[in-house]
Amino acid sequence: MNLEILIIVQASADLRYAFDLINRNKSRKVHLLIVNVESIFKFVKSLDIQQIHVSYIKEIEVNFKKPLSLIRVKRELKSLLSENFSNIRYQKVYFFSRFHDWITSAIINRISLENNGTELVYYDHYDTSSVINDSKLKSLSLENLRNQYFIQVFRFLTGVRMVSRYRKRFIEFNYWDYEIKKIEVKNHPIVVEQFKYCIKDRKCNRILFMLSPSEEEMIDAKSYVSLVSIIEMLNDLGFSLYIKGHPRLGIPTKLKKYFSETIPNYVPSEFLNYNNYQLIIGIMSSGLVYPAMHSNIKVIALIELLEFNKKEDQHFFMSFLKEHSKNSILIPESIEKFNELINNVNNT
Repeated sequence: MNLEILIIVQASADLRYAFDLINRNKSRKVHLLIVNVESIFKFVKSLDIQQIHVSYIKEIEVNFKKPLSLIRVKRELKSLLSENFSNIRYQKVYFFSRFHDWITSAIINRISLENNGTELVYYDHYDTSSVINDSKLKSLSLENLRNQYFIQVFRFLTGVRMVSRYRKRFIEFNYWDYEIKKIEVKNHPIVVEQFKYCIKDRKCNRILFMLSPSEEEMIDAKSYVSLVSIIEMLNDLGFSLYIKGHPRLGIPTKLKKYFSETIPNYVPSEFLNYNNYQLIIGIMSSGLVYPAMHSNIKVIALIELLEFNKKEDQHFFMSFLKEHSKNSILIPESIEKFNELINNVNNT
């Protein structure tokens, strides 16, 4: 297959940067490879972009409690790499993150070992800023000892050099030991109108909630009741409520009944038409950052109104939201402050 540029999309947040790279290489033959997140693949295929080749590599399940199963995983990965990269030579390869994604690390490692003159580019649009709010692991902690086991497993599976230094991002591709050019992205592209997802109903006073099952699990039982109360209050006030879940994890199923429509999981949050809504609400979803930075719609995070099972998680995500949105996300400190924000929306 005669393809010149490979762009590996590892998360929904990568997609607008991938499209920007495609736009800058209109005369080149581009292969857009989606790794692990099938919903993104489904979304890209729905756009029917003619000038690019799109493919998908699914996540390979790893069972750390069954060591013998790791041999099967290693064989499966080897077969996957041979099937997808044996007869293709790229001039340039882009990937976006060094954390968590061991399959992309294996792909980069294979291309690097072939030593065919391919330029490898680590296109960092969020890793550097994200680790600012992450805490480093203590070398003698049980958490670090556990993570070192995970790292050894992934080294066995991939042959890739990896390290574990951070609490949240504990699987890290040791990219600096390879001939990889790192670019820290300073200019963040916006999504063009033709790719935005619009809702089709004519209801007024729409509020979009961004919620995922992992957030539901992070808050304690009392806070879950508070969250439901907030949603019920907004319904009683006459708002039409919509919910957008995580691209891979979906939505909290027990909350679905409170919403008039569910936005498909495969639509990345950056690709929503925010002019369809009067307000965006979430707990601490990273999806809140884009509309806070690139729309005129008010964005509210409920993180201060809820209690987390782990206080360190609450502190981490609070810092993350403030840092990435440049304090443009509204974070009410009390239910009274939240109600004031809602009343202001109702009166506009």
